[in-house]
Amino acid sequence: MTMTNNREDGCTCRLSGFVVRNRLAIIAGVLIITAAAAFGITRIQTDVIISDLFPQNHPYLQLMKRFGEVFGEGGSRVVIAVNRKNGDIFNENTLEKIKDITSEIELWNEIYRQFTISISSNDAKIVNLLSGGEIRVEPLMYPDIPADSEEMDRLKKNIFSDPSYNGIFVAEDGSAALIFTEFKENISYENVFKLMREVVDRHSDADTSISVIGFPMLMGWIYSFKYQMYVVFAISVGLMMVILYLIFRNLLGIVAPTVMLAICTLLGLGFTGWIQMNFSPLLYVLAFLVGARMLSNSVQITHRYLEEFDKTCDVTTATYNTVAAMWKPNAAAVLTDAMGFLVLAVAKIVLMQQLAIIMSFWMITIALSGIMVPVICSYMPIKHEKICTHDSDGNSWLGRLNMRLLNFVSARDAGSFWGGGGHTGGGHMADYQTESRRSVAGFVYSLAGQYLQSGSGIHQ
Repeated sequence: MTMTNNREDGCTCRLSGFVVRNRLAIIAGVLIITAAAAFGITRIQTDVIISDLFPQNHPYLQLMKRFGEVFGEGGSRVVIAVNRKNGDIFNENTLEKIKDITSEIELWNEIYRQFTISISSNDAKIVNLLSGGEIRVEPLMYPDIPADSEEMDRLKKNIFSDPSYNGIFVAEDGSAALIFTEFKENISYENVFKLMREVVDRHSDADTSISVIGFPMLMGWIYSFKYQMYVVFAISVGLMMVILYLIFRNLLGIVAPTVMLAICTLLGLGFTGWIQMNFSPLLYVLAFLVGARMLSNSVQITHRYLEEFDKTCDVTTATYNTVAAMWKPNAAAVLTDAMGFLVLAVAKIVLMQQLAIIMSFWMITIALSGIMVPVICSYMPIKHEKICTHDSDGNSWLGRLNMRLLNFVSARDAGSFWGGGGHTGGGHMADYQTESRRSVAGFVYSLAGQYLQSGSGIHQ
């Protein structure tokens, strides 16, 4: 068995030999570690903590924190606006909606009832001064709404003549009214969002619109898009599988990168859960980009394995040569990416520090692909006689598409560099531009030709 390791040092030779001799043990060890890490996924916290987005050492935030400790942060207050699209709220239908919404909210276990107030609440009072110095305190609109036009006019007068209601509970033009409530601190934002959306859907109609604002509602909107992100991620993973099939056209080229992606993903998520660090949904996109990086590395290593197998027709030799050739550049690339994330730890923002720790570890797990991918490939059945070679002219549809794209890009780059036609220099500039395009395109074509002649055409 001839192994192409003339340029490798002793450490690389020993590592490659160890991997070849202990392939099954390596797979078993990695799977055990991955399974142990996977249990940590159940401990992952996925909360959006807005304060983590700000530098907590800033004096303004320190002042706000001290203010909140004394007066409360108001992070659970919700305001519901009942808007009349045409006219004002002083009609039976709109006032009935205000009363019903207020009564419904007051019965929720998730809110502080004493902090729920509107013009229909029992706490909304009107003070009247009578003759003889008598003071009468009456409910503004409790327990029933005005029964006739006289009572409606009196309600208008009481509201617009009292600055504690006019412009606060009721708009100055009478087109809208507000309902205030306070949710308990331990209630989930997703539950708040669900409750509020039910109120909006139930009481909105052609004449009335219901709007809800407040920090819990804001967070609820963020969480409501979580499932849409899952759908987008699932579609993206499906497209990745399709691309893998188009590139390799065999089961090995699909399974090996996908298995490595799953291992790295479980290790990263498990690590996040075991250290009990919050994995904010705001970081989901970055996590998916890291996943794409995992898949990219695995694809390159799988491609190299197929090339080695095409040359040697021997699984052991292909595994040895692939590990010897790929573990160093793979480890160097991964370490560079990990350091790029880790440098974010110097930021005084909690979310950036969490990002640095989680993503840098996640990137480091990709270093396993330099060893695991060849080992996984060595256990995948593949037949050398089914190798399907592509010529360097790019006669396959993928080759023709690449050739056209490369020709277009190289031509545009050369034209942009020389000013789009060469107003200075006349025909000499045009000739030089043409030769530049040819040289660039020729170099890229040669690289593409080498790629198309490689083992990516192995079919299973």
